[in-house]
Amino acid sequence: MDQNITQCKNCFLTSQFPGARIDDQGSCFWDKTSTIAEKKHKTTIYGHKELMEVAEEIKKQRKGKYDCVIGVSGGLDSSYVAYIVRNIMGLNPLLVNYDHGFFYEIPRKNIIALSKALNCDVRFLNSKSNWDKRYIYSFSKAFEKANLFWGICSFCHYVLPAAIQHEALNEGITYSFTSTNVYEKYQDISQDEKLSMMKTAIIKKSLPHFPTTLVYFALAQYYLMRLKLEFYIPPFKNIFRQSPRSPVKSINLTRYMPWDVQKMARILMEETGWQLPGHPNLGMRFDCMIEESFINQTYKQVTGSTIHSLIANRLIYDGIYEKEQLVDAVSYYDSTISERFQEVKNRLKIN
Repeated sequence: MDQNITQCKNCFLTSQFPGARIDDQGSCFWDKTSTIAEKKHKTTIYGHKELMEVAEEIKKQRKGKYDCVIGVSGGLDSSYVAYIVRNIMGLNPLLVNYDHGFFYEIPRKNIIALSKALNCDVRFLNSKSNWDKRYIYSFSKAFEKANLFWGICSFCHYVLPAAIQHEALNEGITYSFTSTNVYEKYQDISQDEKLSMMKTAIIKKSLPHFPTTLVYFALAQYYLMRLKLEFYIPPFKNIFRQSPRSPVKSINLTRYMPWDVQKMARILMEETGWQLPGHPNLGMRFDCMIEESFINQTYKQVTGSTIHSLIANRLIYDGIYEKEQLVDAVSYYDSTISERFQEVKNRLKIN
């Protein structure tokens, strides 16, 4: 770490992060304003009874084989959603996985284990013409000189829900289940700040290559459009949205169930054969090498923190872990950015 950059004594945030404001005692803004003691003893009332009432209503409305659809990645949250919907609510979900080709093997094994343990059907979907890979290739080439890659995940933000809704509409399914992991709502920087940083990087590092940047960026947008058409969800105006809208009603399970990440992982491992990767990890966000390469590279360069260290901060602020318990995981993701970057480039055949 640069000698001019300091790190908060109680979390992994550095003085490079916008708004960190690390004081002379070594505490950042979020560390000083966190209420760990209160959160450790906080009691939240959840709506288990209401959730079971939702389940009964869904059963009454079933039109075909499946009660609902669930998008699964093999990670913690979607796997636990499938477990709750099947084992607690007693519904018959269709599990759907969209694979862009850059997921690890462990998550895929988790999906298969879940399908067998829960006795659920699962469908693996991908782009038949590799529009997603073409998008990633073109986007990465457009901004390789700037070395900032905000926006590279735009295709996923559209296609993940589109693929799920596409299968739901084909099967006459009217409900889907999702979740919100508060620990993954890490400290972020605004879209305006990201855009400003991208402009600055392009001017400083890639201005002589700007025509090339424009060509590859235009290609990326074309491939994104083709990908949206491949997983088309009516009406046509969805094509111009960041994420599609459909008649499928989405139900967020975190409104009804406690989201205890340690307990969730333990239940999944004991009852379904679900696994965590063998390397140091946070118990979540271990499925995608795009995030561990392009996104972590971007955040590390601009803020001094990877996505995983920002998630680790939230786990610390909420009293789930102490900093010392997460050092190995944060160090692992810091140290493997270049390796993951090269792995993605090899798959994309980028020199």
